[in-house]
Amino acid sequence: MPVRLRRGKGLTGPARVELVAPPHVRGLEAPPVEIAAGRNEGTFPVRFSGEHVGPFNLPVVLRATVLDRGSPVVAETRLELLTK
Repeated sequence: MPVRLRRGKGLTGPARVELVAPPHVRGLEAPPVEIAAGRNEGTFPVRFSGEHVGPFNLPVVLRATVLDRGSPVVAETRLELLTK
């Protein structure tokens, strides 16, 4: 999945992007990725594994974190996952 982010004024470090799913969701694999300082785009791999996937009755959260003088600055957006 392509991702694009914009860092706030003064934020220049790398961004860690991760997927946060409700604990009852099964079969979803999405290892965190890092978008390097100076870059605003990246690819976020999301895989569905196994026969029993879901349920996707709640949104998942895509979270980006940048450290600013050792403190995390976090931005989040919700994603609705749909199945056919």
